[in-house]
Amino acid sequence: MKKYTPCIIGLFFALTGIAQNDTLPNSGFEVWVQDTLQDYDNPEYWDSPNEETAAFGVVTVEKDSLDPFQGKYAARMTTRIVQFGIKSPGVLTLGNIDIDLISASAEITGGVPYKQRPAYFRGTYKYLPENGDSCSIIAVFFRFVPTKGKRQNIGLASFSTSDTVSDWTDFSVEVNWTNDTLPDSVNVILLSSSVTDDPQTGSQLFADALMFEGFAGTDLDIVPRIYARVYPNPAKDMLWIELEESLNSARLIVFNTSGSEVMNRGFSGQKISISTRNLSQGTYYFHILRHNLRMSSGSFIVR
Repeated sequence: MKKYTPCIIGLFFALTGIAQNDTLPNSGFEVWVQDTLQDYDNPEYWDSPNEETAAFGVVTVEKDSLDPFQGKYAARMTTRIVQFGIKSPGVLTLGNIDIDLISASAEITGGVPYKQRPAYFRGTYKYLPENGDSCSIIAVFFRFVPTKGKRQNIGLASFSTSDTVSDWTDFSVEVNWTNDTLPDSVNVILLSSSVTDDPQTGSQLFADALMFEGFAGTDLDIVPRIYARVYPNPAKDMLWIELEESLNSARLIVFNTSGSEVMNRGFSGQKISISTRNLSQGTYYFHILRHNLRMSSGSFIVR
């Protein structure tokens, strides 16, 4: 177990992949499970420091029902003082977190099975930092290497900011792969404080609608070539995607937050109309492809 600066639990967690589930579960934080012995709950399939900190009457991860991005709940992570000046960030992980408050040390292990190669890690967040603090949202992909007898980190997507973001905002970060193999597991980690030498009490990170997109099987170019304007956004019955230049023989593909394809159609021109009447309320992401090159991408909300 790694050691930290006294009285601080920071970002330097050990990461290894251990299979637990078959998908990226509860990525919208809609399902929460209450602990039977202590006064806290965690989002189902996710772990947090709550088990350790609740013993001192402190909870660092909570469900937020006042202003979720979609659905009934979002996740709220808050950096708090636990005891004797020891600070703990709010942390969520699809693996397991082991915190020793006496030695101010922490370790994250595990993850969930995952066998695809997404191009991007996306989601929505709000962040209210204290005194120059910063947050992090990270996805780490692993593959077991038999010749080495251990799991190897083969992909990483990392988002971090110190800006105050009071309204729900999209983040999208590229997954950087170290080789061409498929992963066998992934861990997602969210931290309300990633300033390891001095996490700031009161910093709050809100997260919702996490997803991966741009999967292997479609040869997507990494950098979109054309800007797309989407309006009205949010949409009720109809929305338009207007490109900065006209395309011939192009294709529009729309995904929901679970990564399932909900629309796939060809088009030519500069302006695309989409009826949203048959789409459920929530966030959607789109690619515009031409000859298997990603010409543009973006997102929209259906209310």
